[in-house]
Amino acid sequence: MNTICGISITADEVGHLPDNCPAALRQIEVGGDALSDIASRRKLRHYADRGCFIAVRDLVEPHLARLIPTENAAMRHEFAGLLRDRCAIANKLGATEVGVAFDLARIDAEPEYRRVLLTFLRSCYGVLDEFKLRLLLSGSFPFAAPTGGTLLLELLRDAMYPQLGVMLEVRTDQVEQSRAGWADDLRPMRFFSDRWRLRPDWASRGGRCAMAVAAAGGSCLNPRRVFFSVDSVEPDAVAGAFPTADDFFAATCADAAFKEEEKEI
Repeated sequence: MNTICGISITADEVGHLPDNCPAALRQIEVGGDALSDIASRRKLRHYADRGCFIAVRDLVEPHLARLIPTENAAMRHEFAGLLRDRCAIANKLGATEVGVAFDLARIDAEPEYRRVLLTFLRSCYGVLDEFKLRLLLSGSFPFAAPTGGTLLLELLRDAMYPQLGVMLEVRTDQVEQSRAGWADDLRPMRFFSDRWRLRPDWASRGGRCAMAVAAAGGSCLNPRRVFFSVDSVEPDAVAGAFPTADDFFAATCADAAFKEEEKEI
């Protein structure tokens, strides 16, 4: 499976990117607050025009996104308007994917939340089609429960929208556990695990991160895109802020046996 590595940065760091897009930098994920800064939008548009893949996380503030499915109709209508405005800006700066952090942890214990979330998602399809954007729901891995992958899969299936996916976020302080069971946990998501974000500090725990990503297998139709969160980006060292896909998997795999195991997943 084709894996592409890039960086996930804050709006402030967009201004520190080199004026000319480095050839090694194939993808960037930025926070939604970058949409409000004209200089950031111009630079990202410049990068997109030169072939760099642009994605926007937290298109709407997470605290608002987590609450909105349970708000009244008037508030949901206002939120939908805000979402449309942000999607229009994201489209203009060259983004092809946007992320929203709804509270996915509630979809198992609270059927009503799941129902209203699905209703709200369906109301967004027209906007996403208009601006040719894919919407990614933010989920955490390892899952809080072994059924986490199944719950996400069922949500995606019930949504019945091909441009809806999941961004699996790995917090490296949570991957110290054994890898045993990861492949089983991810099996329900094997066709939908093509987007990953690795939170700090990926460099010191890279082996575990690589194992988590590799455990998903290679059944996705889309290329697998891995975004490494970085705190700062020096103009002269952008290409060194993240590993290539080959370096990520080869240098962090524990031994040759793991490489063979990855091929079989």
